[in-house]
Order: sequence, then C-alpha cells, then structure tokens
Amino acid sequence: MLTHDGCARQADDPFQMLAACMDLRCALTAPHPEAHLSSVAVHQDGSCNGLQHYAALGRDARGGAAVNLAPADRPQARPFCHPFTGSADAP
Repeated sequence: MLTHDGCARQADDPFQMLAACMDLRCALTAPHPEAHLSSVAVHQDGSCNGLQHYAALGRDARGGAAVNLAPADRPQARPFCHPFTGSADAP
C-alpha cells in the first residue's frame, strides 16, 4: 500500500501530485483496477500543431515528416514550425 512520505510537497505542482496520488489510490483499491477511469489531466505537447493538421489534411508526406507527424526513428531535432524556415531547401 502507498504511504505518505511528504513527496507531494517537494513536487513542482504539489496539488497536482496529490491529485495523482489520490487517483492512483482509488485505482489500486478498486475491485477492478484495470477498469478505473482516471480524471487526472495529462499534458501533452505537439510540435507545430497547426502545421501538423495542414500536413495531415493535405496528405503531405514531406510536410508531415518536417513537423514530426510521419513515422521516424527519432523526432526532428528542430521541427519546421515557421512556414518560411525550410523554404531555402524547396525544390
């Protein structure tokens, strides 16, 4: 069972950490933990979200690769987030 050791006070956002711990406790003590629906917010970051939508809508493989939308071994180090950044490389 989880014990209180004051770690929430040392977190970047103590109340968010407390909420996550309370939600985890609910899941672990539920009769069917795998069915527990968490309400804890999960922050996700996307690179160039607007351009990702345009690349997806236009089925643009080159644009999708430039904004980390296409499958790759690793993410682009500096995604193409400004429309004119990669224009010098255009054919």
